[in-house]
Amino acid sequence: MVTKNDTSSQLTTAMEYHQRGDLSAAAQAYRQVLNANPEHVDALHYLGVLYHQQSQNEQALPLLEKAVSLAPEDASYRSNLGLVYLALGDTTKAIESFHTALQLQPGFGD
Repeated sequence: MVTKNDTSSQLTTAMEYHQRGDLSAAAQAYRQVLNANPEHVDALHYLGVLYHQQSQNEQALPLLEKAVSLAPEDASYRSNLGLVYLALGDTTKAIESFHTALQLQPGFGD
């Protein structure tokens, strides 16, 4: 069981799994962080990205929407949310997300 105090090290572990391509272990580790702290914005974001990478965009969407609601000034969160909207066929929301990301951080994605 991960406690709120352990979430930083557990997130690091999850990110290492993710970078190595062990998506199952990464997802489990991200979920452990979120069980300890359901509003851990980085865990929400990275688990959403992981689901998007696996074309599980319906699962990614609420995670990335929550991450954006908790950290509305983060351009990367908004950009990744845009990718999920695009994958789900909602081009209007995708464009809005990409536009906001560029407003927050001009040149984002260059």
